[in-house]
Amino acid sequence: SSIEVRTTPQNVPNEILIDITDMTQESVVHLSDVVLPSGVVAVGDPEMTIITVLMSRGSGSDASTSSEAAPAEGGESPAAEAN
Repeated sequence: SSIEVRTTPQNVPNEILIDITDMTQESVVHLSDVVLPSGVVAVGDPEMTIITVLMSRGSGSDASTSSEAAPAEGGESPAAEAN
């Protein structure tokens, strides 16, 4: 996925990492929660959902999780690869 950003050519990030380690079922990451490098500003609605953690359909109470992300431009998160 990608996040649209405004920046100078020298500051264009190759990737934007989003740590999902401590996320739990039903956790949500919004555009305003994404930490961007200095000189890089996200373009778009700050409340736009980037990642949502959901319980997988086949799991019971032991709750394995999966993630979804909204489309964006400018970088991706290997930790939350969502296309």
